[in-house]
Amino acid sequence: MAISARLNTFYDPEGAIFQKYSPLVKSSVIIQGNDGANTIEQIAQQRMVAIAKTSINLYILNFYGDNISSMAETEKGRQPPLAIISTGRSEWIKSMYNAGNSILTALGKRRFNNIGDVGPFVNGDKIPLYFPYRLSQQDANNRGIYIFVQAAEYKIYVEDLAGTGITVIGYEVGSNPDFMLGFGACRYAVAKFFNHINVPKAWFLDDNVLYITNVDEFYKFEAKMTNVRVIGNSEPLWALGAHGTNMYMAQTDVVKIYNRFNNRRVSLRGNPTPYNFLQQAVFWNVDQLKKENNVQQTNFNYSPYFVNSGEDLSISYFLGMNRCQALTQCDICKGSDKINSSTDDREQVKKALTTRKEQIRQRLKESTQITIKDTFNNNKDTDLWKLFDDYQRKTQYYKKGFKEPANITYLKAGEQLLLKWMVDENGANLDPDDENSTINNIPPKLLNPLFNFSTLQYQDLMGLENEEIEYSIGLLDTSINAG
Repeated sequence: MAISARLNTFYDPEGAIFQKYSPLVKSSVIIQGNDGANTIEQIAQQRMVAIAKTSINLYILNFYGDNISSMAETEKGRQPPLAIISTGRSEWIKSMYNAGNSILTALGKRRFNNIGDVGPFVNGDKIPLYFPYRLSQQDANNRGIYIFVQAAEYKIYVEDLAGTGITVIGYEVGSNPDFMLGFGACRYAVAKFFNHINVPKAWFLDDNVLYITNVDEFYKFEAKMTNVRVIGNSEPLWALGAHGTNMYMAQTDVVKIYNRFNNRRVSLRGNPTPYNFLQQAVFWNVDQLKKENNVQQTNFNYSPYFVNSGEDLSISYFLGMNRCQALTQCDICKGSDKINSSTDDREQVKKALTTRKEQIRQRLKESTQITIKDTFNNNKDTDLWKLFDDYQRKTQYYKKGFKEPANITYLKAGEQLLLKWMVDENGANLDPDDENSTINNIPPKLLNPLFNFSTLQYQDLMGLENEEIEYSIGLLDTSINAG
């Protein structure tokens, strides 16, 4: 086996953003030769085949919402919508919404000036960017704000976010009870939703994004994408992002935003530049994901096979720096990642989703075998699962990592290896998180199947005959009965 790596003794699944997704020491991961490539391909192949051999059908998608069948018409002629990706945080979101309203009441105002206004942060409250009263009046009147949650959480979010001006959309990938969960599946569903209702561009936002420096209006950021072309061909830019953060902001950090930017004029200068990966707040030209609109003539999307991590980085690495660019003078600020408090109905939903996630993880774990040369143990060929399982059960090798079930850590490690391969294959021989990486090539061939949704992949291994993918997409109106 030509993959070398060692366990990360500082891995912390409850830590900062840069700590929670790297169970392997990033600098230790080396993938060499045909053996290394074969192992990477097997990891991807095993994941896809494992899902295909269950009753999960990734090409059945249902969306639930109030008057959802009319959203295609509603969105015509409007500014690109905001799509917030969320789970388990409706109470926190509502509490922050109320905190922002209290600040406005004290100021005798109904809304803040625009998203560049730092007034929401005067007390250190982590008030998200996407609240309607954070937008200027003109922008709020002409832009849809949608929060996407798994269908099981739909009713909870509708109840908690009533009166906020945020439209809740429930999604389901597959058919209940055999539906797909995971970070990748969520974004996969959101992109497909906008493709389906013919919305050409949309923002994808994490639900705890608070602020983007040097941006006071979304439309000014969006205008930077206009007329930008992919280097080397005539394609429009696929996605435009900003400089992501590695840390969640504490209350004192949020106050610093206020102190630093209060009464300071916001000016968005400069042009997009190729960037190694986009995350957290990304303006997507979702039209480019359709095969009729890109030179590859392929339907691309986020990969639902990235279950625990790497769903945003992977599509950026896959598409490459020329298609995914950034305004690097803009920094993304993120708040905490609190979850809902416990009540009987919420605990029941949480338990059901946790059980379903565990079923999917277990299926993937059982179908995936990864052998590495353990550089912590004289490059001895070692089964990666056994390595994680032994260390977590028998020792406290990780400072905090032993709190996480070994199968989650194992799947994250597999995703970390896939990401490392994508960086190397794109010609970037630097660390995946290094902003100096140069990823300029076309999408790599080896891992195309993870992002290609035009034809079925590995059909011979799945016992399938039909090569073409046929989607079944339902828009289910809940305006009569939100249950």
